[in-house]
Amino acid sequence: MDAIERFENVSGSLKRTEIQAIRETLEKLGAVFIPENGSGYGVRLKFNNLEAAEIARFECEGGLVADDRVP
Repeated sequence: MDAIERFENVSGSLKRTEIQAIRETLEKLGAVFIPENGSGYGVRLKFNNLEAAEIARFECEGGLVADDRVP
């Protein structure tokens, strides 16, 4: 928790092992880290097929359509 507080408060740098532990925890909770693709780095949630279908249903009601399934 101390590492996260330092990160959030920008009051100190994190060790490489702390960064890796935070990343692994976020990935276990469904975060997907997106590498640089010309528009910058990113993070998004991973959706299962049922969740992606539900999102697609809502998107077809007037929103932008995109593939929300993440391997």
